[in-house]
Parts: sequence; structure tokens; C-alpha cells
Amino acid sequence: MIPEGQHQIMIAYPDEEIEDIFNELNQLKYMPTDSRYIGYKLRQKIARYMVSVYDYEYQSMKQNGILTSFMDGLLDIVYQIEGVYDMKTGLLPAKGMDPLAESYIC
Repeated sequence: MIPEGQHQIMIAYPDEEIEDIFNELNQLKYMPTDSRYIGYKLRQKIARYMVSVYDYEYQSMKQNGILTSFMDGLLDIVYQIEGVYDMKTGLLPAKGMDPLAESYIC
């Protein structure tokens, strides 16, 4: 279950399985709108690419063109991961959004 105020997004980092996933996702485009559904097996494949982001991060990514909405919001995808996602550390903080990078004067 996704906590309130968070969104699930897919990070499309390049690997062997991503092309197969996109081929399966693209097949959904040809189905009638009311029957477009990501099945269990495909959801399992996609799960390893999913991360949760807070609403403010999600809105910032949308405004900055980082997120691409697949089939009217069925899935939000980050295709260009440079500066957004690191394979070792994960999701990178957006510029100006990392409270640890700012100095606080008390």
C-alpha cells in the first residue's frame, strides 16, 4: 500500500529486462481503453523499477519534464535517469530539495 502523499514512479534504468517490459507495456496501447490493465506477471517485472516519491517531489518532476505519463497516467516513468537516479544510491534529491545540503543557522 502506498502511504498518503506519496506516488509510485518507474525508473527505467537500462538493463536486459527493460526492453521486454516496454514491449509488453506498448501492447496495452492497442487494447480498448476500459480494458487496459497491467497484469500480475508484468507488475512483478515492473516492481523492481518502482520507487516511492513524496508528492512535492512528484509535482517537481512533472513540472520539470522528468516524468513521462504512460497511457494517461496508468504509469509514470522516468526515462532519462542521469541526475535523477544513481544505480548505487538510488533516487537523487532534486536541486534545492535536499535539506542536508543546506546549512541551517539556529
